[in-house]
Amino acid sequence: MKTLKLIILLFLLTSCWRYNKPLSEIPNENVPPNIARIFVDKNGDFFPVNWKTLPYYPLRASSNNLGTTLIDTEESVLNKIKQISANKERIFILVHGYNNDENDAQNNYRKLQQIIQNNSTKDLFIEFHWDGLIAKNLGSTKIWFNAVGYSQMAGQFGLRKVLNQISNKQIYLISHSRGASVILSALSNPPYNEKFATETNEFYSIDVWNVEPLLENNNNITTIFLAPAVGEIDFTVPRNPNKYREFSRQIKAMHITVNNTDKTLNKYLNKPEIFNSTLLGSNKKAFLALKPHYPVLAMTDVSGLESHSFSKYLSHDGFIKMLNEYNISTNNP
Repeated sequence: MKTLKLIILLFLLTSCWRYNKPLSEIPNENVPPNIARIFVDKNGDFFPVNWKTLPYYPLRASSNNLGTTLIDTEESVLNKIKQISANKERIFILVHGYNNDENDAQNNYRKLQQIIQNNSTKDLFIEFHWDGLIAKNLGSTKIWFNAVGYSQMAGQFGLRKVLNQISNKQIYLISHSRGASVILSALSNPPYNEKFATETNEFYSIDVWNVEPLLENNNNITTIFLAPAVGEIDFTVPRNPNKYREFSRQIKAMHITVNNTDKTLNKYLNKPEIFNSTLLGSNKKAFLALKPHYPVLAMTDVSGLESHSFSKYLSHDGFIKMLNEYNISTNNP
């Protein structure tokens, strides 16, 4: 047994991993007729045009000396979102999970868009890409701990700014896995790990405790979390795990799936609470604890689905029923 543990430990220490970066030199683009693509790095900064010429990662690394480039890029991206969303009625924002590269995410985004009956005149799909890192096999365990913090940064500093450009719309935020944390962090400030927060401030001069809030823009927001890799802790107030966070009154529904046969959420040990809890997506216990504090919370049990795959969750009847519940017509019978 000791030998096996040593082998696993050695594998985790030496496993290869990489950052999730865009494939294109123009990562933030509008794709006719009704798609907007957005890509942020681990700090939630928007990738600029010709980003591949930069020698260091993340974008904010001092040696890159981007200065006003990041500011100009952010302004350009957000202005485009404001413009193209202005004449739409429904905004669908899609958020992938951790350990996904652009191709993985795009395949699932395409599938989701094929499921939903959309009107290119009235609907806008925003494909949100963030850096949840990429690894194979047990290497995914190694990257999980950093991806937890990166998901919060992507939501608080990236997705929230996108949401703040949209007013008077029906917004559907649909996520998979740790993408739930991206969305939760966009909606209100998340409970960062203190060490992560301190290092982020030291290395990149980012104060995660002092951020512009989500604006009250008279939107009607519905969130759909497929296989949410979060726990009760993700709903607590920063630096106060005994108090639950407050969310905007714009949020009309927060719907999750629960799946006790999802081995990834159960961490293969039937212990979803350990190593940053993923209990919400794997056990009704977290839902039942949160429901009294969040009346908008709803649940669909998809237990029996023995997969954590985004694609498999999209194909499940439970997801189709969730969409229909919010008057989102689908192309499925």
